[in-house]
Amino acid sequence: MMFSSLFNLRDLRTSSRSKVSLCILLTSLMCFGMLGITIYYNTRSELIEHSKSCIMDMARIASGEINGDDFEKITSESDEEYQQILSLLSKYEQAESVKFAYTMKPDKSNLIFVVDADLSPQSRAPYGEEYTLLDSMLPALDGEISIDAELTSDRWGTYFSAYAPIYKSDGTVVGIVGMDPEISSINQRLNVLKLQIILQITIFFGLCFLIISNFWSIVSSRDMLTGLLNYDSLVQFGNKLQ
Repeated sequence: MMFSSLFNLRDLRTSSRSKVSLCILLTSLMCFGMLGITIYYNTRSELIEHSKSCIMDMARIASGEINGDDFEKITSESDEEYQQILSLLSKYEQAESVKFAYTMKPDKSNLIFVVDADLSPQSRAPYGEEYTLLDSMLPALDGEISIDAELTSDRWGTYFSAYAPIYKSDGTVVGIVGMDPEISSINQRLNVLKLQIILQITIFFGLCFLIISNFWSIVSSRDMLTGLLNYDSLVQFGNKLQ
């Protein structure tokens, strides 16, 4: 009966240790996971805001280089003014942070492309191709620099675009410059960050497991009152001697 009680007590201690260990490990995993998610989304927000700031600056600079009077004269891709603006915007398209650069002007209730500087001629929007007027473009037509609040999708992909007004010499707005950032580089950096966070959480979780395992192995082998080997440890030690 006494041995049965001892074994039951040992099983109870083992069960309690397992439950406590599981609770600690799950709590650690949850804390590290929440920390990783917070770091990821904070970094993602910072990268996107930085990209938006850069692309708005690029659109503002490009619009300042375009002569609105020459821009208004364009009626086809064969016009000299078209080629001049195409050459100007092509320099921006070659920048690492820019994916697309283009100009549009109002036409009835929508916009039409005037110059699209897509480096791939097959994907380039021809003069006069219609584009839906978005709410985010309206401030640019009123003389302000604006940007899409959310990602927008079209036949060229999914982007957030910045828009800047093109002025005539008399100060009136005749069109807008649109620029889309190269978001693939942002996605690549976020994917690397995601892998780093997962790796760090795995390492921290493994360290927690080792620490808890070592702690319980020490605690379970000693009597809490005297600090001497307890009954289970003495039995194991005796078996090794045999």
